[in-house]
Amino acid sequence: ALKPLVLGSDPLSTEVLWYRMYHQSRDYGRKGSVIAGISAIDMALWDIAGQYYGVPVHQLLGGAFRTQVQPYATGFYRIGGQGESARLADEALAHHAAGFRLMKVKLGYGVDDDKVVLSAIAKAVQGMGVTLMVALAQANGIEVNPHVWGSAIAQAASLQVIAALPVAHHSVFPRAPVLEYDRSLHPFRRELVAEPIELENGLVSIPQKPGLGINVRRETIERYRIN
Repeated sequence: ALKPLVLGSDPLSTEVLWYRMYHQSRDYGRKGSVIAGISAIDMALWDIAGQYYGVPVHQLLGGAFRTQVQPYATGFYRIGGQGESARLADEALAHHAAGFRLMKVKLGYGVDDDKVVLSAIAKAVQGMGVTLMVALAQANGIEVNPHVWGSAIAQAASLQVIAALPVAHHSVFPRAPVLEYDRSLHPFRRELVAEPIELENGLVSIPQKPGLGINVRRETIERYRIN
């Protein structure tokens, strides 16, 4: 549905093409798979632009405020829904052992169970310098970080955006944006690019190569292609 709208157009016209896709699909899109498809093409266009000009995407967005970003571990998925506090507490320890000091906890399984889960996780990592995060930031006027899940391409795009984000609240020691780092098993995170995003000393470096700074492994795409 989107291919005829962009094929043959100037790929450097990122804004023009985004609005063309958005407006032409607004009667049946504007959320879900259509927006996800627009996002995929948009990321590809920005990657093309960066490679054309020979600079990272964050340079095209106005420059980088930072060269490294702290990631937070996304996990704590429920298997049965309730009564999983012990397993989730153990998972928190595993994230800590892997080098993560920020963790996003998934709640919404009933107030009583949520309280038990959060208490168990907090007790497990008590005194370890871990910050636990829960889905109410914007409602309380706190800075919001880009949400990204799964694909290494999406992670790379998110890093470029995070690099170009100014701090939300200026202070002597301002808080910088952080990267969502999905910790579930996902081949499109580790196998989709030649150089997967790695955590080093608790931080992830912003790619400095042209475009999104990644090289896609097409053999991975073919391996998981659904015909």
